Amino acid sequence: MLLVQQLTSPVRWTALVQRLAADHPGAVFVELGPGTVLSNLVKRIVPGAETLPCSTVADVNALLERLA
Repeated sequence: MLLVQQLTSPVRWTALVQRLAADHPGAVFVELGPGTVLSNLVKRIVPGAETLPCSTVADVNALLERLA
């Protein structure tokens, strides 16, 4: 039953991103993995949001340096 609900319920991605941006102004949205699809969606939903796609070891190292 829960699996059916999970598979058939709407994804509230837009509302989630808007809420995160409102609750954490100035936050950086990090996308781990290949591509920038989610980063681009975040920028469309919250214009001016800072996103940081990390798809290589160098990207992850830069992220870790930034967080230090």
